[in-house]
Amino acid sequence: MPGLPMHHRPLPLVPSVSRSRRSAVVAAVAAVLFAALAAGQAAPAETASPAPEAAAPPPAAGPAARGRALGPARAAARERIGERLFDGPVPDLGEVLAVLDAADPALAARVREAPASPPRLRLSLLRDRLPELVELVRLRRADEEGFLLRARDITLERESQELARQVAATAPEDAERLARLRADLEARVREHFALRRTLRERELELLAARLAALREELERRDQAEDELVRERLTELETAAGTPGW
Repeated sequence: MPGLPMHHRPLPLVPSVSRSRRSAVVAAVAAVLFAALAAGQAAPAETASPAPEAAAPPPAAGPAARGRALGPARAAARERIGERLFDGPVPDLGEVLAVLDAADPALAARVREAPASPPRLRLSLLRDRLPELVELVRLRRADEEGFLLRARDITLERESQELARQVAATAPEDAERLARLRADLEARVREHFALRRTLRERELELLAARLAALREELERRDQAEDELVRERLTELETAAGTPGW
């Protein structure tokens, strides 16, 4: 699957100027999602057992088993990486699919159809979209309306690219089909233009709100200057008088 088009705003986590940093983020996201998918596919197997009292068979030596054998320290480190990447818990398969249903339903369907075990099969479908997936998960958690607009933005870009490929592949002699495809493409581009304008207006509103909050904070600090200076002096003097080692 193609990645995020170049004209989209790049993720702060994955600057376009650093391929090595992007690769590192992709690897980190892949690791934490692999663990989440492995845990997700292991849970039903435990609840579906017809004889709970029977001894469970030894775990298979597949990727999921190897992931469970990493130990608590490595699992905790992986979880911390995931929480930094996603600004919260690592998404499970349900959350990933909810994001994909809005941004790329066809990919969501392929992920659902892929075998649950080993989880690397599902992860391989997502690998080229991992930076975009990080952005969408974080946005959906923080701003549902913004997420839906961004998902539509991605959908319109994908549909425009596909229609452009169909136009290029259509013979000039097939005038009726060519005219229909070009009309569909123009309609998509106009809708996309309007959506991009909405996204930019929304970004300006968010920036204006942020600036207003910063200005209000600055005014509060100016009004409390004497008190803040006294608190800082006390803090410095107390720290200087504290015995060291």
